[in-house]
Amino acid sequence: MTTARAALLIATVLLGACDAAPVGADGPSDVDDADAETAALVPTGKADAIDLVGLYAARAAAHQEGDVTTLELFAAGASPSAPGERDYVRTRCYHAGCALPLVETSTFDTYASSSGRTYLRFWSVRITDATDGTRTTTPVIADVYELTRTAARIKLRKSYTSRWVTLAKTTPAARCAATAGTWTADACTCPGTVPGAWPTSIFVPGAGGCIARPADDESNCDDSHGLWSDDDATLAGAYCVCGLGAYDDATGACAAI
Repeated sequence: MTTARAALLIATVLLGACDAAPVGADGPSDVDDADAETAALVPTGKADAIDLVGLYAARAAAHQEGDVTTLELFAAGASPSAPGERDYVRTRCYHAGCALPLVETSTFDTYASSSGRTYLRFWSVRITDATDGTRTTTPVIADVYELTRTAARIKLRKSYTSRWVTLAKTTPAARCAATAGTWTADACTCPGTVPGAWPTSIFVPGAGGCIARPADDESNCDDSHGLWSDDDATLAGAYCVCGLGAYDDATGACAAI
């Protein structure tokens, strides 16, 4: 091998390594990731959580398992049922090639590791049956992402991986237009909307814009161990809360992811 070819090969290998490693650090840290996944809930009043509030969408068109493709982070009080919490709505990829992109909502917090890494932690709930027949929820961490940010974007790396996904700040009007909606008077009219009829699609900016209205069936929700929310839809527009590891399927039942 010539000296020139050897130098080119080394440069190519080094460049590939840089693309896979976290920005501004010495590579993924299993210790930091583990700490972020197990630490207790961080108080919601932290300034870094406040700074993150906003709407984001991924720059890339192709996605992989674990990618967060759209995201809205709310200030405390966005959800009437949890006025002290900071809520999120996101689309998150499950299975190879993002075969199952799911709209999810719950609360979030941020965590700073001892080595200075910042993490965005998405929470969910575990649903359990009480002895009196009622169902209760317990907050649990759904997944954790290392976070870097600038004024215009955030970058997320799922714990124990080296893949970074960039999400740029966007606006509700932009998400409406991107999903074939019509933006007027600070509101989005989604395709298929008929005055006086139950909508087939709804506008959820954090889910990407206009999305199919989640299936609602109280009986199917209850029978599949979900939690029916009666008259109060979640920030993702659903009335059935399925909890960690499940989602509201096309029949309105909670199905395993």
